[in-house]
Amino acid sequence: MNYFTKNRILIWVVIAAFAINISAIVTILYHVNKEKCRTENANFHNRPHDIFKKELNLNAEQETQFMEMKKASREEAQPIVIKIKEQRKELMKVLFEKTPDTLKIAQISNEIQQSQSLLLHLTIKHYLELKKILKVDQQEKLNLLYQDLFGCPKQMGKKCGNDNCKDDDSDQGMSHRHGQGHDKKNDL
Repeated sequence: MNYFTKNRILIWVVIAAFAINISAIVTILYHVNKEKCRTENANFHNRPHDIFKKELNLNAEQETQFMEMKKASREEAQPIVIKIKEQRKELMKVLFEKTPDTLKIAQISNEIQQSQSLLLHLTIKHYLELKKILKVDQQEKLNLLYQDLFGCPKQMGKKCGNDNCKDDDSDQGMSHRHGQGHDKKNDL
């Protein structure tokens, strides 16, 4: 082999090693970021009462009442959540069939809608019960928390029922939930 062939092979080996290193670094960063997001979401879901306690500045009596309401609400909602999971599994099973039955799909979809409607009613019931134990300033903070929970951008103002919000029809803001941003401009 001559001098130029040896150098050409060496250059390709260096390029290949560089590509492998870059892909390894990207993979590591991806997994670290994914794990961080998973941990943050788990913390949010495992300790939402901490968020409510902090954001609403609950006193000890209010916190006790909130925990009792939360427990009762969870006991009511748990069977519905389980039912929705089962319904979704059944829907996926039908969808994955070689020739899916569209009537069965429509039936299961309606059942899921009914279950989700029940869950929404429980959420509203919990909100109204919680609102009763709060002071006026705490109720305003609760409104903002639920506004975010339901994905209602603060820019919607009076459309969300909160007169304190900016009355802006542009709706070009970001909706944040569980640390994830969603740019509404891209939905169009």
